[in-house]
Amino acid sequence: MKNEEIDITFINEFNALLNSRHVPAISQSPNGFIPDARARQLGSTIIEQLGFATLASISGGRWFMIDAKTVRLPIRYGWAVDVEYSRADDAYIVKRVFVRKDRTSVKGSVRDVYFVELPEIAYEASLYLMGDFGR
Repeated sequence: MKNEEIDITFINEFNALLNSRHVPAISQSPNGFIPDARARQLGSTIIEQLGFATLASISGGRWFMIDAKTVRLPIRYGWAVDVEYSRADDAYIVKRVFVRKDRTSVKGSVRDVYFVELPEIAYEASLYLMGDFGR
């Protein structure tokens, strides 16, 4: 009986977190970029639009800014998803990247991604073992 209560409480708390607008804390960028207030706001907006469930499934909640308009979600083994905001189009560019030391190789990208499509496209980009990515 007690285990069932704990499980229900955990499930309720987890569902509340998934449905909240909570943005996990930004991690320190490996390239040394220190975001100003405007860049942090943009990064938080991107993460909010991705949603906690998508962020958790892609990178376990880890994210950092690599420049003033790009958020990187590290996956594993050097793979990552970059989400870049394009102010001119008011849309995003989602890239699957491979990072080794200071070299970043773009392995696929999708342009003109609107916020409604962002979680699905970003998750698709994170599936680096599934083959080609991009339109």
